[in-house]
Amino acid sequence: MKKQMEIVKRRIQNSGRLPEPPAFGLLIDEFIKWASEKTRNQAFINDYIDLMKITNGLQYNGLLIYNINQDDQNNSVYAANRIWWELEWNRRYIFLADSSISWYCFDLTDNKFYELDKPSGDQIQEFSCLEDLITNSISDVL
Repeated sequence: MKKQMEIVKRRIQNSGRLPEPPAFGLLIDEFIKWASEKTRNQAFINDYIDLMKITNGLQYNGLLIYNINQDDQNNSVYAANRIWWELEWNRRYIFLADSSISWYCFDLTDNKFYELDKPSGDQIQEFSCLEDLITNSISDVL
């Protein structure tokens, strides 16, 4: 995952844009509090924090990995989940990223990661860890 993130960051810089900076401090504390209210799966929480310490969100080639800025009403994990949770069946997931054809999420019921089809919500692919999910989603846009 780190290798692919570095490739994406270089491509973003080469296009004249700045990649998102890493998250730290209060942003991480707020995410821990929010996520801990949703799940007891500490491995998921720690893995997402590790990702946010590399880059606090990512927008590249149609892939959007949500950031942990509570003030961001468009691209944050908080805003995205408020929207997706309006539908009852979506409440079993924490949505972490999306693309034009997929959602990437953590299933609160079975503690697994999934790529879901947009808009049907059908499970396309299962992942055992966040790193595999993110690696796959980035590979799709490279």
